[in-house]
Amino acid sequence: MFDLNLLKLVDALQQDQPYGDVERLEFEIRAHIRRMAYANQAREVAELVKRIGFLLKYKPYGVKCSTLLGYSVFFLHEKEGFSFQRHAVHKTELFHFVDVLPGGYVFVGEQTDIVEATKRGTMQDWWQGKNNAFDRFVRVPTPGDAFEIERTGIVHTAIGCVLEEYANVSTDMVERLFDQNAGRRPVIRGRSDVLKNIAKLHVPIPTRAYTLRQGAFVPISIVPVAPAPGVRDHVMHEDANFAARRVFIEPGFEWTMEVGPSFVSLFCSDGRVTCAHADTPSVLQLNATENTMFIPGSRWTLHAHIPCALSILSVPQDLAFL
Repeated sequence: MFDLNLLKLVDALQQDQPYGDVERLEFEIRAHIRRMAYANQAREVAELVKRIGFLLKYKPYGVKCSTLLGYSVFFLHEKEGFSFQRHAVHKTELFHFVDVLPGGYVFVGEQTDIVEATKRGTMQDWWQGKNNAFDRFVRVPTPGDAFEIERTGIVHTAIGCVLEEYANVSTDMVERLFDQNAGRRPVIRGRSDVLKNIAKLHVPIPTRAYTLRQGAFVPISIVPVAPAPGVRDHVMHEDANFAARRVFIEPGFEWTMEVGPSFVSLFCSDGRVTCAHADTPSVLQLNATENTMFIPGSRWTLHAHIPCALSILSVPQDLAFL
């Protein structure tokens, strides 16, 4: 199905290597996927992305397990995490919390409020426990909570957590206000160990999505809908930039997806699902821990053999792969 050079690229992406090398290879494979999508090779793209699996990007504070779109799973070390950052351009995202380690939290605040808080002390001193100027921007999430970073100018980080990230852009597009990780080197743990952690994931049902309104967290209850019998769709976020959802399919039931003008990333966190493309006789089986991608304009029927849970990210084709 795939030529030798493409298979060599897939193999290279599955090796443990520095972050920059992974992103260079990722750029190459995305070019192949774009060409395949333009040629309407829906079944081939889905198979290729499944073969690649997660791209492992090692950071000083943990590991990012990313797909080729904008969906990732982060395993952050205890009391460590992202720099305190904001998006200066069009990147928006959502964090869905899977687990919170001792001392873990999410930090979200308007940039204007953060600047005002610096009059009472520096962020570096706050990080070292020398002042409380930024305490009001901290919240300890409960597994199942989602936090939206839906516009530029919101300062944010996550510390000491396991989380899903859904983003309209997969690459870093941030301005760092304070980087507690500066000068630190990542530790490459080994792919097999990371994949074992992915296999142990118990992604919760999303319950609340928090958004920032006039400097305050506003919770919105996530109420599932039933797009088909035996299917529950928990939409955490949906706008012109991206859609993030958790979908649960009961055994023996199926769900037909009309993809529309977006690329779609699917991660099977639990169970097993068969994906049948409307124009292709062969099917793609997606097992727990595996991910795949559907191209714009394709139509798929997903059939669950056992209870199945999926994390699904949709990104408009004009934003995907930026």
